[in-house]
Amino acid sequence: MSKGKKSIQIVYATSTTPAESLVGETDKQRFHLSPAEYKLQLKATAADVKSLVKIARKIGKAGSVELDDGEVVGAKKLNALVAEHIKTLYQSTKNYAARATKKKSASTKPRKAGEGFSKGSFLQDPLINFLRSANFGANNEAVHAAIDPLLDQNVLSRAILTPLLTLYLVSNGLRFEEAGEDGKMKVFYKTNAQMNKALGPYLTAEEESDTGFGKSGNARRIFARNQFVYNRIQSFLNPGIMDKDSLDADQVAYLENAAVKQAIADAQTVVSQANAQTKA
Repeated sequence: MSKGKKSIQIVYATSTTPAESLVGETDKQRFHLSPAEYKLQLKATAADVKSLVKIARKIGKAGSVELDDGEVVGAKKLNALVAEHIKTLYQSTKNYAARATKKKSASTKPRKAGEGFSKGSFLQDPLINFLRSANFGANNEAVHAAIDPLLDQNVLSRAILTPLLTLYLVSNGLRFEEAGEDGKMKVFYKTNAQMNKALGPYLTAEEESDTGFGKSGNARRIFARNQFVYNRIQSFLNPGIMDKDSLDADQVAYLENAAVKQAIADAQTVVSQANAQTKA
């Protein structure tokens, strides 16, 4: 990488979520990718295609193939992987739909590292304690190595929280598909005993405040612990994030520290990679 060239990072798309920029305060703003950001997603998609082609060739010759992690893949599993890849491709429609969404200050001045959605936030103890004890599956050790030093200071970023909890849900078998009211299969998530115990007050607050209507006034699915959609994750985690106006001078200064900003950026990369590697 040439000197002075900025490193670009994104949250890669999965079969249930679109690619996300680290810049933006709302889902639509984060779904609006720059050409450079979208190029990263295309490279990841191309790599997946190459992997599927290699697997298909080996299956064609031997009937099955053993992957590096020991999993044996046959024609049936390959079909499932292809179907999942197609779902991931369809997630790009959300990026296309968000292309006209403006991002704060993006057109007037360069964003400083750590600003906006990816800037560090102080978290409340219940959320910190849950994350400390959470099992993130195959990438558990790497994820904890990245986030635990930040959790020691009660710090993480909003940009990490949603993909981090998504990784937890998928890794612990809490993601499932079910036919929606329109008859089409939809992806849902559910809580487990660990979440209900550690995050109980947040989940209860989400249940009690749910009117069945979104901010725009449109009807939406009532939140239920045994069946909720992806965009409710950030919603029920919000009470665990301290408001910036409640921070003292030392806390504000800590979040502005260059080393802390870099640690948050590094943790974001690890979590993004773990999500990309985890089969949803």
